[in-house]
Amino acid sequence: MIPKVIIRKPDLDTCFTAFILLGNTPCDLQAVTGVANSRDLADPETICIECGGSGQVELCNFDHHDPLKYHPPACRQAAMIRGINDEYMEQLVQYVCDVDEASIPKGKQNNLMFSSLFSGMLHITSGVNLRFSRAQTMLKQLTAEQIDPYKIQRIPREWQQYNRARQQHSRHLKNELNKTVFLKTSGGRKTAYLDSRITGGSRTLYNLGCELVVLRNISSVTSLVKYTIASPSLPVARLLPTLDLCEQGWGGRERIIGSPFQGSILSPADVLHVIHKHF
Repeated sequence: MIPKVIIRKPDLDTCFTAFILLGNTPCDLQAVTGVANSRDLADPETICIECGGSGQVELCNFDHHDPLKYHPPACRQAAMIRGINDEYMEQLVQYVCDVDEASIPKGKQNNLMFSSLFSGMLHITSGVNLRFSRAQTMLKQLTAEQIDPYKIQRIPREWQQYNRARQQHSRHLKNELNKTVFLKTSGGRKTAYLDSRITGGSRTLYNLGCELVVLRNISSVTSLVKYTIASPSLPVARLLPTLDLCEQGWGGRERIIGSPFQGSILSPADVLHVIHKHF
């Protein structure tokens, strides 16, 4: 029987988790907005990845967005279940965890990494199923050639189009960064706020000395508003209880958090006020 896999979006952690669990096995892929239904979350024959059931790996739920309890990224949970002993695969799991938790070692942050090419693929690929399929193809090639994910020395021919898309996105983002507003929190922390339809920018803003970065993105497809709050060193997860009182559904990890899957109704002033008060 073809396994049923439910995801929220085909990001790197989600796709790599599926790769660990399934390898090259075809699956019945389904996407949800937010959390999978209770029936699927309770069915151990259904694999739910980053769409609810945080910490319930015994039910084949691989999520880590519970604001009240830390769980490692989904790929780490999957690796623990599968009992991976391969040195390269362990390096890859650590890399995806570093990307997902915004904890790439400082000496490697300016390298061309696998995640950048993965993002390039997402920029030029439409539809959840096609994105997921291309992600699995990339991961298969990455592992077959044992490419260092922290530093791509030679871009495979098949990924050249993704690199061009990445470069184009970077040029657009550079123009958008001119709209960044810089402020200080009550504790004097340098904060950057960027409102843009172009995703990303936190790493560049870190390099400008920002201790806190707030990105507000409006989806060109759904028009939903998404906030990302991140820091290279500060525990922004401490904001979650206050933000969740304002609007339920916020989640994330120690140094990066985000607004609800279904979009946010908070104004920029609301979000910045919470940050100003806590830092």
